[in-house]
Amino acid sequence: MTHRFLPTRRWLRFSLRTMFIAVTLVAAFVAYHVNWIRQRHAVMEGRFADEVYVQPWDFSQEILDELFDDLTWTPKPAQKFKPPPGPGLLWLFSERGYPKLDVNFGPPLWHERELTSAELLKVEQIQRLFPESKISAAAMRSP
Repeated sequence: MTHRFLPTRRWLRFSLRTMFIAVTLVAAFVAYHVNWIRQRHAVMEGRFADEVYVQPWDFSQEILDELFDDLTWTPKPAQKFKPPPGPGLLWLFSERGYPKLDVNFGPPLWHERELTSAELLKVEQIQRLFPESKISAAAMRSP
């Protein structure tokens, strides 16, 4: 008795080289985004540069008006502030966004002065790391 073997379809045939290329591409994608997150956290924790203070402003006056009663400052029912998602695909890595950042060069209680070119470059670097944020920058000088 002879058996006829019908050819079976193999939908997921790929070589080992193809698998290594796919794994490398996924690893490069993940490494790029994890490095972006690491740089964002360094800025927020004050490890970006000396004498650079970054303050996120999550609660603008409009949000506070929506959340609290005007007269008694009691929370309004069933309203919660939800931070914006991270830019690009950073939300896949649970990174949150910041609607507004204040960048101060120097301690915040000093007097304001004009930004230098080096400080403007740092502000541009911060803007590239936080494309979802509106950034306001100020430079301080000693009294």
